[in-house]
Amino acid sequence: MNPTKTATSFKKEVQEFDSAWEEFFKDKPKPRSDAEDRRQLEEFHHWYNTVRKQSDTGKTPVEMGSRIRVFHWDDAEEEPFVPLKDSLIQESEKTKKLKKLSESLVEQYAGVLGPIESSIAEYYLDHLQLKDADAARALRNFIADPFREFDFAAAPLEYEIQTGAAIGAQNREISLHELGLAVAFIIQSIENRDYIPGGKGYLNWVCAFLGYLDDESIQALETQLRVMGSLSNFPTKFIEPVVKTYRPDQSHKGAKH
Repeated sequence: MNPTKTATSFKKEVQEFDSAWEEFFKDKPKPRSDAEDRRQLEEFHHWYNTVRKQSDTGKTPVEMGSRIRVFHWDDAEEEPFVPLKDSLIQESEKTKKLKKLSESLVEQYAGVLGPIESSIAEYYLDHLQLKDADAARALRNFIADPFREFDFAAAPLEYEIQTGAAIGAQNREISLHELGLAVAFIIQSIENRDYIPGGKGYLNWVCAFLGYLDDESIQALETQLRVMGSLSNFPTKFIEPVVKTYRPDQSHKGAKH
């Protein structure tokens, strides 16, 4: 599995949406009422999903079957956030046959994986004592009982993961089985870095890759990883590929680990 590809897909989706937003509203007059504001947003979402071609695929989100954005209007009559239990679709014979998210499927599920990984990264930035093992444990606790009403005080990370999963399920229609595969993919991504000294290989990587860290913080992580690798006698061939993925937008983007 290639978690780098997953994060790249999610970043690309965000970039495409932001570019489309700027393009669509560039010459639009400021709405004079809530009704006009809503109409413009509805028009934008229709245009984004069914008319505008994505720059990297040449297809609309509807044609791709992914990156579709669902329009919600926050008013007294409509709840913008849909709980996870109300977001998932019924299983199909096709999805039941899936055993894991293969490389060819990762792009299709980026809209689901991205919000879940973002929820973990954002929680970690506020709780730096967290380790990869804690994130993996929270993911397992969540998927074991995905519709449980998690108490934020007792299970804060599970609560955040559930919220991210609900957002992901609104980005792309998925079943409970598919959600389980997505969670398993992230857990495997965490376990793939268990050789990195410090126990935070995944957490540091995902924060850097999703753009949550500034250049100074990334430099500090790169130095720390090299020092820990040297002290632990880890071969450079194992450390440097991980260091490089902290900066996905540079010439070495797409490096696997």
